[in-house]
Amino acid sequence: MNEIGRLNGAPYKFEPICNMYIGEVVCSMQKTNLVSTSNEVIIYATSMGGIGAFYPFETKEVRELFEGCGLFHAFGTLFETGTSIFGR
Repeated sequence: MNEIGRLNGAPYKFEPICNMYIGEVVCSMQKTNLVSTSNEVIIYATSMGGIGAFYPFETKEVRELFEGCGLFHAFGTLFETGTSIFGR
């Protein structure tokens, strides 16, 4: 039987394994396949009109590639030329 003191005795309890900061209120969320042969993705829409997706990486190499791109984007400049690859 469920404990009354914890989560008011809810029959289904979730354990948080990850937190994501979106920056806006998420109004809609859908789990779907982009292509019939691909992994499932989570598509979301926010209150200010933003649309985003959570896509699982299949290999460690792909994850490391995107981590590197994220770090490069965070710095925003190439150290040799002083210009950004994103045109900003």
